[in-house]
Amino acid sequence: MPPQDSDLILAGLYPEIIKMIVNASDADLESLANMRMISPAWNSQILENLSTQNTLMLHFGEWEFPPHLTRIDVGHPSEDRIIAHIQHCARLDKLELRNLRFILSEDLLPLQRYLRDTPIQTMELTRVYAFAQSSCKPLVDLVRQYSVQHLHMNIDVSIEENAIREFIDKAMQSAQSIKIRGRNKNAVSEQYFGLPRMFWETLTQELNVTGNVRARMLIVLFLLSIAAVVYYFGINRIMGLPPGPPPLPLLGNMLSFNWNLDKVLLDWKSRYGRVFTVWLPFPMVVIGDHELLQEHVVKNGDVYLAKRNPEQLMQLMSGGLYGLVFEDNDMVKEQRKFALKTLHEVGFGSASLEDTVHHYALETVDRWGKSDGAVVNVTENISKAIGNVVWRLTFGLSMDYDNAIVPRFRQLMQDVNPLMGGPLIMLLELFPSIKKLDFLFGNHIKKLKSLMDEGTEMVAEAIEKTKTTFNPDNQPSSYVEAFLREMNKNEEAGKANGNFHYQQMLMSASTLWGAGFETTVGLLRMCCLELVNHPAVQRKLQTEIDTVIGDRRIRNDDQKQLPYTCAFLQEIYRLGNVLPINFLRMTTQDTEVEGRRIPSGTTVLPQFSMVHSDPKEFERPDLFCPERHVDGEGQFIKDPRITPFSVGKRACLGETLARMEIFILFATFVQHCHFTPVGKVPPTVEFNYGFARSVKHFDVKIAPRN
Repeated sequence: MPPQDSDLILAGLYPEIIKMIVNASDADLESLANMRMISPAWNSQILENLSTQNTLMLHFGEWEFPPHLTRIDVGHPSEDRIIAHIQHCARLDKLELRNLRFILSEDLLPLQRYLRDTPIQTMELTRVYAFAQSSCKPLVDLVRQYSVQHLHMNIDVSIEENAIREFIDKAMQSAQSIKIRGRNKNAVSEQYFGLPRMFWETLTQELNVTGNVRARMLIVLFLLSIAAVVYYFGINRIMGLPPGPPPLPLLGNMLSFNWNLDKVLLDWKSRYGRVFTVWLPFPMVVIGDHELLQEHVVKNGDVYLAKRNPEQLMQLMSGGLYGLVFEDNDMVKEQRKFALKTLHEVGFGSASLEDTVHHYALETVDRWGKSDGAVVNVTENISKAIGNVVWRLTFGLSMDYDNAIVPRFRQLMQDVNPLMGGPLIMLLELFPSIKKLDFLFGNHIKKLKSLMDEGTEMVAEAIEKTKTTFNPDNQPSSYVEAFLREMNKNEEAGKANGNFHYQQMLMSASTLWGAGFETTVGLLRMCCLELVNHPAVQRKLQTEIDTVIGDRRIRNDDQKQLPYTCAFLQEIYRLGNVLPINFLRMTTQDTEVEGRRIPSGTTVLPQFSMVHSDPKEFERPDLFCPERHVDGEGQFIKDPRITPFSVGKRACLGETLARMEIFILFATFVQHCHFTPVGKVPPTVEFNYGFARSVKHFDVKIAPRN
C-alpha cells in the first residue's frame, strides 16, 4: 500500500515509482519494462488503493518520452474495471497530469473515457512543455466537462501570450481560480497585458492567480504600492503645483502638523523655496515671504479674493456659507462693501466711539486700583471692556459693565477654540463621513456643535432685542439695525432679499461679535504679560506717557507723539499672531508666482505670520524687543512686514477698530497702573492653541500709579 499522503498513479510510470507505490519486486519491474500498460495483476492493487484516495495522477513520460510509456492503452482489457471503480468515486479531489509535451485533444482522450462526468475539485498540469492557442479549446472543454473548480498549470518552456490571455478569459467562465506558473525565465514574455516583465515574473513565478481572491489582493496591493510611491514623490509635479514635502496618501503632511506651524513652514521654505506646496490634508500653495505677499496677494488682490471655505465646519455652525469670514465667495464683494460702509456709519473712527472705549478703559483701571495688592486676573476686566464696545457696535444695545453675557460668551470661545482647530476638523473637510465616527473621538464634533449653537442662540436673542427698538426711518446705530433696514428696503420695493436674509444677518453679527471680541482681548492680555516680564520696558513706557500726556486722557491721535508705545505695540503684533494658520484663499484665475504657474481654483495659504518669525527678516525673531522698531533718534519705524490683521482684499474688517481699542486701552493702563509679578519670577509667555492663539492664564499684581 502506498503512503496515505502520496499520489495514486494509474499508468505511464517509471519502474522506481511503481515499486514505491505498490511494493513491486525487481523481477516484476523487469517484466513490466516492455509493457504498454500495467498488467491486470497490478490493476487490482491500484484499484484497491483507489478506494482510499481521491487523487488521480496520469503520467505522460519523462523528458525522453519512451514510446512504450507515452499513452495509456485504452484498449486494455482492464479498462472497464478501472472505469467502474472511478465511477464509484463520489468525487475526485485532485487530478494531476504530468510531463505533457503539448496540451492536445489526444492527450486528454483517456480522461474523457475514464472519468466520464466525475466532478473534479482541482486539476494540476505540471511540466507542460508548451502552451499555444491550439491548447486552449481541449483544456477549456475539460474544465467545463468535469466542473473543475481550481486549475493549476506549470509551463516549463514557452508561453504564447495570446494563448494565456484567451485561455484565462474562457476558462474563468467555469473555474473559480486559475493558477499559471512559468519556471523558466525565458518563458516569461516582456509584456503581459501591457505590464512590464518584472510584474509578470512576480505574479507568474510566485502566485499568478487570475481570479483568485488572494491574487487579486496581491495585484491590488502591488498597484497601490506603485500608486503610493508615485503619489509620495510626484503628486505635486503631476498636479502642476510647486514642490514641497512629500505627502502621504490620505493624510498628506498631517503627521508633521505642529501648533507652532510657522516653525515647520519656515523649515520647508528653506528647503523648497519661497513658494511651496503642503498637504493639510488637501494641497495648498504656501506664500510666506513678504515680497511675494505684497506682489501677489496685495497688489493682485482680485486673483486671491476667494476663500477655500471650511464647508463642513460651516454646515455645523450655520447650515451653510454665511457671515463675514467664511461666506460664499459669490457674496464676498457685496457683503464686505456693506459691512465696511455700515461700520463707518455707526462709529468706526468716530470721536464718540473713542470716548466709549476710553470710558471702559478708566472703568477697568478703577477696578484694578481697588485690588489692594491682591492677585489679579487681567482677563476678566479686559473682556468686559472690549465686550461692551463690540456689543454696542453690533447690536446697538448697552449692557452693564458686570453683565453675565460677556463672561459666558468668552468661556464659550475658550471651549470652542481647541475643538474648532486641529487635524480632526481639517480631515473633516476631506472626509465628511468622519462625523459618523465621532464617538471614536470622544464626541468631539457633537460637543463643538453644542457649544456653537449656544453662542449662536445668544446672538439670536440680541437680534430680537434690537428688533424691538428698531425704526427703519432712523439712522442705524449698529450693524444689525443697518442690516434690518436693508431687508426692509428690499421688502418695500418688492425685491428679493438676495443675500440680505436672516441667516446671513445672524452669522455676520456672530462674526463681528466673536472675532472682534476674542482677538483684541488676546492681544491686550499679551501686552500686560510682557510688561510684567520686562520691567525696564514698562518704566520706559511710563516715562514717555508721563512726559507727553501727563494726566490728560489718552486719544488715538497721541500715537504720533508716543514712538516707544507704538514700537511696543508693533512688537506685540509681530509676536502675538492670533491665528496659527491664516484663512485659506483660492485663486480666481490662472496666475504665476516665482515663475511657477498656479492654476485657477488652487488653494493658497498666505501665511503672513511666517514673515514675523523669519530669522532672515528679524534678528532673533523669538526675542521680545520693542527697540528694533525705533531708529537712532528714538522715532518709531512703521514696519510694513508686520501685518497682524492679514493682507490683501480679505484682510480683517475690524482692523481700524482693533488698533484704536488696543492703543487707547493699553496706553491708559500704563498711564494709571504698574504691573508686577505675583512672586519673584514673572510668568512665562506660553500659548494656548486651537482655532485661535492666545497666551495662557497668568496672574499679576497691579498697583495704581497716582
